[in-house]
Amino acid sequence: MKSPRQIHMDNQDLTNEPDEVPLTDEAQPAPAPSTPEDDLALGRIRQRIAARAAAEPGRLRILTATRFGAQKDAETELNAVGDMLTFLSERPDTLFPCLFGPDLFEHLQVEGFGLEAARFLDLRRTLNLVQTLLRQSNKSLELPAPRVTGAIAQLPARADLVQEIDRVFTERGEIRDTASPLLANIRRTRRALISSLEHSLKRLIRAPEIEKWMAESYFTQLNGRYVVLIKSDARGQVPGVVQGSSKSGGSLYVEPMSTVEKNNDLIRSEFEEQAEVLRILASLTDHVRAALPDLEQIHDLLSWLDSLAARARWAVAVDARPVPFSRDLTFDLRRARHPLLDEGCVPIDIRIGEQDKVLVLGGANSGGKTVALKITGLLHLMAACGFPVPCDEGSRLAFFRNLYCEIGDKQSIDAHLSSFSSHVTDVAQILQQAGRGDLVLLDEFMSGTDPQEGSALAEAVLLDLGRRGTVTLITTHYNSIKLLEEKYPGFKNYAVEFDWKTLEPTYRLLEGEHGASAGLEIAQRFGIPASLVDEARQRLQKGEGNLALIMAELEEERGRVRLVREQNEQLNQELEIRARELARELEAVREEKRVGLGARIREERRELAALKDYVKEAVRTGEQEAARDAIAERAVTLATQETKLVPPPLAAPLKEGDRVTILDLEADGEVVALSGKQATVELDSGMT
Repeated sequence: MKSPRQIHMDNQDLTNEPDEVPLTDEAQPAPAPSTPEDDLALGRIRQRIAARAAAEPGRLRILTATRFGAQKDAETELNAVGDMLTFLSERPDTLFPCLFGPDLFEHLQVEGFGLEAARFLDLRRTLNLVQTLLRQSNKSLELPAPRVTGAIAQLPARADLVQEIDRVFTERGEIRDTASPLLANIRRTRRALISSLEHSLKRLIRAPEIEKWMAESYFTQLNGRYVVLIKSDARGQVPGVVQGSSKSGGSLYVEPMSTVEKNNDLIRSEFEEQAEVLRILASLTDHVRAALPDLEQIHDLLSWLDSLAARARWAVAVDARPVPFSRDLTFDLRRARHPLLDEGCVPIDIRIGEQDKVLVLGGANSGGKTVALKITGLLHLMAACGFPVPCDEGSRLAFFRNLYCEIGDKQSIDAHLSSFSSHVTDVAQILQQAGRGDLVLLDEFMSGTDPQEGSALAEAVLLDLGRRGTVTLITTHYNSIKLLEEKYPGFKNYAVEFDWKTLEPTYRLLEGEHGASAGLEIAQRFGIPASLVDEARQRLQKGEGNLALIMAELEEERGRVRLVREQNEQLNQELEIRARELARELEAVREEKRVGLGARIREERRELAALKDYVKEAVRTGEQEAARDAIAERAVTLATQETKLVPPPLAAPLKEGDRVTILDLEADGEVVALSGKQATVELDSGMT
């Protein structure tokens, strides 16, 4: 996805202040054309995500990620990121490091080339990890992550290669004596030679005729040969070959004549050992070379899984997620944030429907319009590369064929281009390429020239882009462009909200608003004398600027209306919450009454059962009359209690103003409203 010269985004800022132009006699080289990836700071996003990878192949895969050519491929990648989020939510400590890269495969292409020991150790660590992943894959997840578990299942185990490496290397990475019979014999011989040499030297330095000439009472090695240290003035007193001297010159390193032949044998055995080690490593390299297809598959799968894990961990850290693509060129970003801005970034909501072709972003000079433009472009570019984006659930993105950007001041002294000339040069190049399915971002569109000419040209270009089927986002201060929504279908306005009380932007995007530039108010806030601002306002009222004042007043009035509406919505929410709380309290009171009455009834029934037993006993003993009286008394009590659970039938239809008793609450009140079979009663306590 290429474009003409496009956005310049400073590495430390998201505003568009022009770079200082050096004034020299010599012409400065023209900057290389940028790409949307550069202009929208995708490289910085890649770096932040790559830092969370476990190994270099995974990092490299992220750093070189570009947009997919087809929507289905980007969707597949984003779905895999979603699966990795699920996988890591249950197994957060899982890592996917591949400790070897493509350079290993290049070395293996050379016949007879033996790998270094470190290469085998990295291979062993990687293959051991593969076996661990395969064992863990047998344990089922609570939530499926088929793309991750499926990739793990495709990893070749190659336990045979691990066994071969283990046969040669110890856990500490040293080559075993048993790596070959010849190596074992060489090392056995060397150990015997070393033991013999050390024994001979110990006897030598303790001998009375030698001891007095010793500078130190120990022996050491120099250039692979065993030597002793004697005083420099004792040269010739100890037969041997001088191999060197100390830095101070006070002592000499002497190889005694009695050990020369043994030292020669030791040096020879060292060469033999090195030759055998090289032969062993070359043989082991042949085993690795035979496994090359499997190793390439391991590299591809692990580096991919590692890149997915890095993206998933980054997504959790910045509250990003894989966002689905629409089937057309519509998008709906909810609470979208720029990944490079801190937590103080105000989220934006921005969307485009099926009939929308041009989004016009208006508002004060505050940087909010440009940031919204860049957020929209960057998040679409990230998703097309298979990266999660920071926005809320329910968001949807469009998969654009290409992305073209023209943002910032492109003035060039060397190329003899003014800001406007450079601007229209870039727009002309965009018009040569942009077509259906593309996204075009234009900042401060057609500014830097006569406002009437600039707005007329902007209108013509936007209509042309709309006819081509592109989706275009622009920022502008031209009021005539903001009014195109009323003139042409497919135009849609957004405004960066401005607080007219504090004279500061809130950075919220308001759909359907024109957005006054508030230039006079901002000028006064930043130090322009109030008298000059008032004079400018009076001059505006006399000419074409009157439209700007009307729009500013309209914007201010809309701000007051929005504030009242938001206050009313908040009040309604609070009333709804209180109504639900009162309903729960009322139901709790009713339930308490029912439970209490039910308990009393059960108690009465138990007493009645006991009374029946009493009656039976009375009949048996001949005291029937007393039992009959007791039964009648209990029956009356029970009937009275049960009627409280069932409302008595009305003697006449209710009407407003009737006094009633609510049995469940044991409270009196007055009927204040009737609706069908429902009545609203105001209790004497004041509750309705």
